[in-house]
Amino acid sequence: GRLDEAGRDDDAARIALSCEALRTMTRMMQAIAWLLNHRAYFAGDLSDFQLRRYGRLVPDHPGGDPAKVALLELHLRELIAETERFYARLLRLDRGWREAETPSPSAIERLRERIAQSAAR
Repeated sequence: GRLDEAGRDDDAARIALSCEALRTMTRMMQAIAWLLNHRAYFAGDLSDFQLRRYGRLVPDHPGGDPAKVALLELHLRELIAETERFYARLLRLDRGWREAETPSPSAIERLRERIAQSAAR
């Protein structure tokens, strides 16, 4: 009876902890990689092209499962929430940086421009 229910609750809490720990660790590893890529860019070790190509965050990284998070202790729930807020902040910074940059014309656009200039002469 009660002992079985308590055992199942412990199992559910352990599974929830494992799932949320993996999800949180993955979120933070992606955030650290993003920060390191930007540090390398500002240090001149990555080109603009390399940063744009490899320095992206996963925009739809899954948040914690509310049912599983509810099984965790308060300090763990707070830690998960903090990492989600941190990741959301990096996403806003990344989105703002990407939107602020005006894309350079593509090779085809540059070729068309040169042809138009040649024809105008």
